[in-house]
Amino acid sequence: VYLMDQTAIRVGSGAKGGRTASGIGACDLRIRHVKVRGNKVTLSFKGKSGVAFKNSYTSAKLASVVKSFMEEGDKGRNDLLFGVTDDTVRTYLRSKAGNDAKELKNHHYRYWHGTNIATQIIEKRVKNRKNLKKADVMRIKKEVCENVAAFLNNTPAVCFNHYIDPAVWKFIP
Repeated sequence: VYLMDQTAIRVGSGAKGGRTASGIGACDLRIRHVKVRGNKVTLSFKGKSGVAFKNSYTSAKLASVVKSFMEEGDKGRNDLLFGVTDDTVRTYLRSKAGNDAKELKNHHYRYWHGTNIATQIIEKRVKNRKNLKKADVMRIKKEVCENVAAFLNNTPAVCFNHYIDPAVWKFIP
């Protein structure tokens, strides 16, 4: 869950064999998909729809967590890094969310990250600006979607439609 929270990686399934038809997610990661050098964690694999995923994250805590699982070795996990399924993750999230768990889904991590990135970029671009021209607004929206897409390893269109809360656009004057 910490890996999903920090990287916005999809949950995957953790299905037997460690790979789903739609690609690899957090539950499907094998030790070979991860490199840790100091505080830098690099994930490299084929994600949903066969799209190449390669991103690096600098975080001492993330590096420590991932490294501890890597050092544990296989331990009967079929080379899987964590050895958990998406059901295990859902059960854990529901146990922590209490009554709100019925609506909590794994993709909310990606949605939160997309919306957070969008909000930060909009805040920077519109600071002290009023009455933006339509072309300026479109340019900002494009930049937002491209940045969210780069972080989530998705397309700008999918991010616009599924991973950015529409309410953020009202902050563009």
